[in-house]
Amino acid sequence: MRTRRLKLRTIPKIAVLATGLAAAVLVATINPAPVAQATPRAANCAVCHGADSGAVSTVTATPSTATPAPGAAYTVAITMTANPNGGNTGFGIVAVAPTPAPNPVVRGGPSASLTYTANMIAPAASGTYSYTVYTDQGMDDPTVSLTGSKVFSITVAPAAPVQVTTTTALAMSPTAATAVAPAAKTLTATVSGAGAAGTVQFFNGAASLGSSPVAAGSATLALTAIPVGVYSYRAVFTPTTAALFTSSTSANLAFTVTAPAPVQVTTTTALAMSPTAATAVAP
Repeated sequence: MRTRRLKLRTIPKIAVLATGLAAAVLVATINPAPVAQATPRAANCAVCHGADSGAVSTVTATPSTATPAPGAAYTVAITMTANPNGGNTGFGIVAVAPTPAPNPVVRGGPSASLTYTANMIAPAASGTYSYTVYTDQGMDDPTVSLTGSKVFSITVAPAAPVQVTTTTALAMSPTAATAVAPAAKTLTATVSGAGAAGTVQFFNGAASLGSSPVAAGSATLALTAIPVGVYSYRAVFTPTTAALFTSSTSANLAFTVTAPAPVQVTTTTALAMSPTAATAVAP
């Protein structure tokens, strides 16, 4: 990499980014060319450009998205107004806040272009991050260079939660599939999926029998005085937060309630006479 000795002057020089980069780390690329690199010399941009005086370039810096996902790649479109004196251009991007931030310095140039595209990587942690883009045209001749700067910000949202898939199994107690009216049953729904939170609604066919919250992975509903009939029970789990858990439905459980067998009544017959006397005179 070619280095250039620059005189200290009040007009900032983006070429400072080119010095002392024997161990630069690649973090971004620019278009047209050459490759943009990260360097630990973030202070140089801020110190040099902090002394800006006289005419400055108008700079725009527009990220491809203001809300990248954690760790996602995004680009920054950079433009600068032309230096009447011409000359090669270059840029540097310095992380401003919070500190430290990814991409401590990204640089590009020299080239003849007034536009660049810098490839950036969003931080892994959520939050709002600000960067300053510093530009310079005429970097081959510090006496006529034109510099400028522009701040842009991105906001990294928290990573979307991973939705847990649940399953629901239904059991009856007592477990017998038949009973004599009036019958009683306790329905128990077991919801799998670590930490599943929500409510289970119990059905006989399409008719709701009631609901119960899930506690420690299960929910119950007691049924009493079940009349004669044929029943098909199922349980439907609805999560409190749909983004965290899926809903699920159990298989159907059949239950039949029959009428009790008739009870035979033992009868007795008693005979009486009136008048009650056992004898009488004819006629």
